Amino acid sequence: MLFLMYAVKPALLWLLRKTGNIEDGPSQSMISLILLIALASAFFTAIIGVHAIFGGFMVGLILPRENSFNIKVTEKLEDLIGAIFLPLYFTLSGLKTDIGLLDSGIAWGYVAA
Repeated sequence: MLFLMYAVKPALLWLLRKTGNIEDGPSQSMISLILLIALASAFFTAIIGVHAIFGGFMVGLILPRENSFNIKVTEKLEDLIGAIFLPLYFTLSGLKTDIGLLDSGIAWGYVAA
């Protein structure tokens, strides 16, 4: 977390100002960089024993709020999430489902309810 706050955030803010992405909105390359930082942060938080989602959450916290930059990033990422990550999540969840655990009428009743 300290690395994100004191190394990545100033570097990202400098890069955004240098390229003009804060005023004009994030470019595709900047979205790719932010996504890469979020995935790397999730990876490293998983390695140190903290749940991976915490790393992505921390990257969301360090995104600048100037000119609604964080909202513009969210709007651009919604298409990617809806097209790729959401179907992937439901596919993997479905593959992990063990129908064999529904071996009683009560369990099937819970499913129907």
